[in-house]
Amino acid sequence: MFGLDSVLVVEDSRVVQEVMRAVLAPHAKHVVAAGSVAESLEVLEESPQFTLLLSDVGLPDGSGFDVLAQVRERAPDARAILMTARWDAADAERAAAMGALAYLAKPLSFRDIATALRRHEARVAHRPARRRSLAKALVWDPSRRDAPHLVWEVRDLSASGAFLETKGPVAVGTVLDLDLDLGGGDSLPVRAVVARVQEPTWAGPGGVGVRFFELGDAARRAIEAHVEEARSDTF
Repeated sequence: MFGLDSVLVVEDSRVVQEVMRAVLAPHAKHVVAAGSVAESLEVLEESPQFTLLLSDVGLPDGSGFDVLAQVRERAPDARAILMTARWDAADAERAAAMGALAYLAKPLSFRDIATALRRHEARVAHRPARRRSLAKALVWDPSRRDAPHLVWEVRDLSASGAFLETKGPVAVGTVLDLDLDLGGGDSLPVRAVVARVQEPTWAGPGGVGVRFFELGDAARRAIEAHVEEARSDTF
């Protein structure tokens, strides 16, 4: 019904792993379980083509957000649901910003999973056509630089600023340290300030308009070249 060919369950409790296997078995062709971030990466190395990720947020060697980031990189079309024993509004917002379909409290039933999948299918079915992503904006937590805090799609881009699809509110005036992933292995560090906030509507995604500042000549030329190349690809 939901195209669940292969499901990856990341959960450190063996009991919960078996419960999730039993819940998913009638609806999925294959269910693979991992007990940690490291184990999930080993599974993804061997077979990255999962159609659904179900990951606990609390894992012994990291978090479900670490797994989600890896899945987004290796299997960008896979759907993802994060689950937790301790629901937190900030984590729910972060999960949505990283593209998770839902952030659900444990224990989960298949009805919970099916509801999240149905809502996703309904959004996709009624989503208007929109401009493709021009780049990805990796948002860094100032306290750590080992992994991006959030990854946002860049829907509009110029040397003066960009529109970022944030899937959550960011206050006007917020200063962001970003790396613009322009593809082809190029990553461009920029600083930006939020100039406007756009709520999601039927006609377009929610997000923020940002202005770049302290942008050097080399960075400006790189952005202009990337935008020109993207524009030529559409004709």
